Amino acid sequence: MPVHIIRNTRRDGRLRFGKAVSGAAAVEFALVAPVLILIIYGILELGRALFTQGVLDYAVQEGSRYAAAHSTSTPAEIQAIVQSSFVGIDTAPVALTVTPTLNANGARKVEVSIVYPFPWIVPLFAANSIVLKSSSSSWTR
Repeated sequence: MPVHIIRNTRRDGRLRFGKAVSGAAAVEFALVAPVLILIIYGILELGRALFTQGVLDYAVQEGSRYAAAHSTSTPAEIQAIVQSSFVGIDTAPVALTVTPTLNANGARKVEVSIVYPFPWIVPLFAANSIVLKSSSSSWTR
């Protein structure tokens, strides 16, 4: 039994393309596209912000770990370790502080903290940047 393919044809055998729907898809796309682009932009920016926060957390943990392993380390050495741990972000706007303190028992506490203004690719809603913070501390005897 032969299979017949049903086509939308005219009486003279030519195919008929698009009846009365010309332009409807373009209008629907024009209405939906800005919303989809905004959602995609938000997902990308959130991913960048989470990546940057992860890099900051890793860097302060490395500095704190170095301070715990090397009890005679100076704040400049710890800052160098933290700055060498930045991967994939601009280090120019980073506010890095290393605070060593000694208590009465002779234990040394070193606190490493970072404040980083995260810049948006395209600033929306009049927000130029958000501030990401991270800190870590270690104790040694």
